[in-house]
Amino acid sequence: MPPGTSWLNARLLSREQTIIARLTQYMAELDRSAGQFGNAPIEALALGCTGTGYVVGPAQEDALLSSLAQRLGVPVFSAATAVCDALRCLQAGTVLLVSPYDAAVYEASLPYWQERGQSTQSPFVVSHCISLPSVKGFHPIYARQSEALDTALDQNREAVAAADAVVILGTGMPTLAAIKRYRDETGGNTPLLSCMLCLGWQSAVTLGAASNDLQTLLAWSRGETWSPRLSQRLGMP
Repeated sequence: MPPGTSWLNARLLSREQTIIARLTQYMAELDRSAGQFGNAPIEALALGCTGTGYVVGPAQEDALLSSLAQRLGVPVFSAATAVCDALRCLQAGTVLLVSPYDAAVYEASLPYWQERGQSTQSPFVVSHCISLPSVKGFHPIYARQSEALDTALDQNREAVAAADAVVILGTGMPTLAAIKRYRDETGGNTPLLSCMLCLGWQSAVTLGAASNDLQTLLAWSRGETWSPRLSQRLGMP
C-alpha cells in the first residue's frame, strides 16, 4: 500500500464444516463482522474474500455491499468487485482465470465470473481457466505456495499473452512474488492481476492514495509501487 495508508484487520468467523457453508455464513453475517471495528475511524471497508460473492451471485453481492455501505457511511467493496473495477479500467475483453480452488468453490466461481462478464458497462469473456494442482492442509488455500503459480504461468505463456488480462483467483494464496518473477522473466505486456492486488488498488483509490486511471493501474500491476518493498522483505533480487 502507498505511504499514509493503514489496515485494520478483522476475521470472518464460522463453525460450519464445509467451505460453501462457511462462505454463505460469512456473507449472511457481514454486518456482525463489520461490527468488530467498533468506533475505529475507518474510511473504507474491504472484504478480502471472493467466495462470498460466488455463493450469492453478483446481483445479491452488489446489493448487500451497497446496503452495508449505506449503514456504515463508508465505501464497501469485496475482492471480487475490486477485480471487476480493475477489468473495467483496463477495458479487458478477454480474461484468463487462474484458479487455486477445490472442486466445490471452482464450480461456484465460473458462473460468477461468466455472469460478471455479461455486464453492459464493461463486458468481458472468460477465455480460459487454468486450475492449479490440489494441495492438502488445514485450509488448502493457505497451504499454497507461489511456485505452483510460477509453473502455471510459465506453461501457459501463449494463453497469457493472448488475453487482455489475467486474473489470479484466491485471496489466501501468495501471488505478488510470482507476478514479479513472471514480469522479470518475460517482460510480457498482459496485465497480471490477483484478487488481493486489486483489493489493495481499490482501497488506495478509495482513500485518495492512488489515481483511478489506466496508467496507475498498469503501474500497480507491474509492481512499480510494491515490488521494491517485496524484494527487500523476501530477499529477492
